[in-house]
Amino acid sequence: MFMSVKKYVSSCMYCQLHKHAVAQTVGRIQPIPPPAHAFEMLGIDHLGPLQTMDSGNKHVIVAIDYLTKWVEVAAVPDTSTNHVIPFIQDNIIHRHSHPKRLNIRRLCEGLCERLNRTATLAIAAYLNTAHTDWDTKLQGAALAVNTARQSKTEVTPFEMVYGRRPVMAQENKFPWPPERPEPYAVFAKRVADLREAARLKIIEKQRKVKEFVDRRRRVTQDLRVSELVLVKRNLNKKGKTKKFLPKFVVRIKS
Repeated sequence: MFMSVKKYVSSCMYCQLHKHAVAQTVGRIQPIPPPAHAFEMLGIDHLGPLQTMDSGNKHVIVAIDYLTKWVEVAAVPDTSTNHVIPFIQDNIIHRHSHPKRLNIRRLCEGLCERLNRTATLAIAAYLNTAHTDWDTKLQGAALAVNTARQSKTEVTPFEMVYGRRPVMAQENKFPWPPERPEPYAVFAKRVADLREAARLKIIEKQRKVKEFVDRRRRVTQDLRVSELVLVKRNLNKKGKTKKFLPKFVVRIKS
């Protein structure tokens, strides 16, 4: 009898459309494995819209390498491919060679969202009080991100790319002793070992994050063709109180 009552209550259409979903989030995390080589796979996203500059720029294109976490940025007027394609050519291909894979925002949401938050904080540190010069501060913000120690790799993107620590302006004022030249074979092996160690650290931390998050998620339910499903929608109808409107609508999965 309990199961019959539960089935009857759970099948109430009004309740399903109006009540908040209290079940665990559907879908387990699927981490994207880091590539074996630098600039082999990158994620690209847009940050904005921001305050429109005199140059017409109001968006920022951001790209991040999945292995080294190196960041490239550029100010653009809009998010059309007219600006994305030149960015890929000038900031990625011409500087770092051809990547094997470029992930758009939908495929790199976690990584790109974290990058956007970091980039926003870095840009904000360089702005004037009127926020009218953000497009001229992007490269300084990118340098700050690229020379900061990453939590996943435990080294800076600069060191992962160039095989040495970055030199800042104040450091040139000190009379540092000259460094002994390093044979190329030794340098190449050291950088390769550094990147491989970083790759393994990324994999391990992805495993821990997946294990932690999946505790609060449930496996995706298999759906049949033409089966009715509930789709969450933010409805807003004229003359109706938004809080009283259904939170879901019924769609046929085709």
